[in-house]
Amino acid sequence: MRVLTVTLEDFRNLTVRVELAPGINVFVGRNGQGKTNFIEALFVACTGHSFRPGRLVDLVRFDSQTATVELGVEEEGVITPVRVAISGSQRRHRVGGQDNCSLADVARLARAVFFGPDDLDLVKGSPGGRRAFLDEAIRVHHPPYERLLNGYQRLLKERNQLLRDQTGGRPPPLELLESYEEELARWGGQIISHRSKYLREYAPIAVDLVTRHTGGQLQLDLGYECSAGAAEAALEVVAAQGMLRRKLKEVRSEDIRGGSTTAGPHHDDLRLDINGRAARLFASQGEQRQVAVSMKLAQLALWRQRFGVTPLLLLDDVMSELDSTRIRLLLEAIGQWQVQTVLTTTAPPDVVWKDGDACFRVEGGGIRRVDFGSA
Repeated sequence: MRVLTVTLEDFRNLTVRVELAPGINVFVGRNGQGKTNFIEALFVACTGHSFRPGRLVDLVRFDSQTATVELGVEEEGVITPVRVAISGSQRRHRVGGQDNCSLADVARLARAVFFGPDDLDLVKGSPGGRRAFLDEAIRVHHPPYERLLNGYQRLLKERNQLLRDQTGGRPPPLELLESYEEELARWGGQIISHRSKYLREYAPIAVDLVTRHTGGQLQLDLGYECSAGAAEAALEVVAAQGMLRRKLKEVRSEDIRGGSTTAGPHHDDLRLDINGRAARLFASQGEQRQVAVSMKLAQLALWRQRFGVTPLLLLDDVMSELDSTRIRLLLEAIGQWQVQTVLTTTAPPDVVWKDGDACFRVEGGGIRRVDFGSA
């Protein structure tokens, strides 16, 4: 796929139309001018949600009622408009001439992978960040996964509230607790199974990229750390559901005492070892960031392998956090894979740009194409 045009109306501070180049599109400007807003609009159009925290209504310019993003997407010589309109807490997607499309309909045509500064802390950061990394990757491959996450979070919130509401010190009714545990196991087991299956395909690719990008100096080993039991037993949904059901029953008394649910996919983690040792503890900052870059590129590689197409790569202000060697490795990989990329930065990297690349100046909500030398 390739995005030819991007038209924004009242999306945060942007009302613009931009024609993208097929290679690397570099958006340059000072902070606060709208660079990240532009890349966010692309991501919202492809996925239906933002990579930033907040509400959908926050994406609409403060004095407007509706924000729209429309992409002109080309695939196999056919150009199709993909449009999302946001009004209040509602969004509506249109693909071609069809209204009220699902995210699955959108994903068949428009796909995007995002990489931001927070992703560089993937290795040393919190388990929550690694879970988010994994969940976002699965969303790209399987849009209905979003419904599973939302349903599980709703049930988890309700069970935790039930655990806290212990009138007169009495525990919640056993029958009600068992009912919540059954539903949590049903939804949570599906999440565990999706994560386990995704990692089975993803891990060999990430391991290979880390080895190649470091000249064999770093050997990555990664796996799913499941709070409900052995992750290797959780590939199939029924097995994962049974494992989580048994674990919730086992920790029920502890949960009642603590007032929260202590087992489930919300407590799971992605284990990352480098050369046989925990990467977050023993790898240098440069090594951790190299692993993070390689892991993000592995997402693209898996998409190409599974679907035969490459999604749009969105890089938000990551160049300032990488040294020159890692910038070169990243841009070389993008060039070799012919990945259409949108990259934001305060200053373009000092590299040789190709004919298929383009540079844009972002200032005060306006975007114009410029030469790399004048950026």
